[in-house]
Amino acid sequence: MIRQFLLTGLTLLLIHCLCEAQVPPLINYQGHLQTASDSVQTDPVHITFSIYNTQTGATPLWAELHAVDFQDGLFHVLLGSLVPFPDTLFSEANRFLGIRVQGEEEFLPRQQIVSVAYAIRAATAASIEGTITPDAIRLTNGKASLDSLGVLTASQVHTDSLNVGGKGVIDHDGNWTGQPIVAQTIGMVLDTLIVQNFQDTLDFASINFRDIDGSNNGLTAFVNLKRPSLLDIQLHLTVTTSGTLFQTRLAVEPIDPGGSLQTNIGNIAASSPPGSGTFVVSNAGSVSLEPGLYRIFVQGRIEGASTLQTGILTIRVFSR
Repeated sequence: MIRQFLLTGLTLLLIHCLCEAQVPPLINYQGHLQTASDSVQTDPVHITFSIYNTQTGATPLWAELHAVDFQDGLFHVLLGSLVPFPDTLFSEANRFLGIRVQGEEEFLPRQQIVSVAYAIRAATAASIEGTITPDAIRLTNGKASLDSLGVLTASQVHTDSLNVGGKGVIDHDGNWTGQPIVAQTIGMVLDTLIVQNFQDTLDFASINFRDIDGSNNGLTAFVNLKRPSLLDIQLHLTVTTSGTLFQTRLAVEPIDPGGSLQTNIGNIAASSPPGSGTFVVSNAGSVSLEPGLYRIFVQGRIEGASTLQTGILTIRVFSR
């Protein structure tokens, strides 16, 4: 009969690691075992090690059975070497180790598993080297998120500079370096910047102007103006055409309150040279608007056939 079980060392080598395969997910456990007659244990025994989330009762979160050899009553085992630890085993703070020898009652009290001194600092990573490959990143209280598709959502974005479509639009000093700002914006401040980047191909053919719009609404944007504002709109398209004419123009539609569609906002329809080929066309326009909800989009017409390759719609909202 086992009388006494003395813990001499419990070293946590790893709580949770998926990033470095060479780091062993194991716990090194050392102990001393005596018999009922106070003699040291020398014959091999089977010991069951279990991990719980409570000091008493409950079903083990993990368990494994070891055939243990002794030297002067001392032994050591590597927990997790026979039954791997579940990934979430140490996702919470309170974990307790239970020990059962040769089918006897489990020793009580269970031993709480704690971290070694420098492992406490690991709760907050000071620096990370190598590649990080999470499915998504989310900050506390939803302040910002980066989903699995690379879409960034944030109430504020602080950046050294801003590039759109491979071209710089804001430098590290905060100066605008994109298309020139129209003269009407003198004395106004940039309130909002909207960039719609269209990367899918879109086939269309129409001798009359109609909306250029795909399933992802890549060349359509909405603005909700809280005060009288001026919209400076820039459009850059790459298009492959086999026709004799390809034209685009910018359009603004009042939604709430409703109003007349505006297409004469100072932009000039861009025409590609006649014949087949791939061309870059651009439009620029500005319009003063009262408070309300507006849809800004692109219209086009073609004599022949055309495929839109890429498009960038940039909208700058200025207010006083």
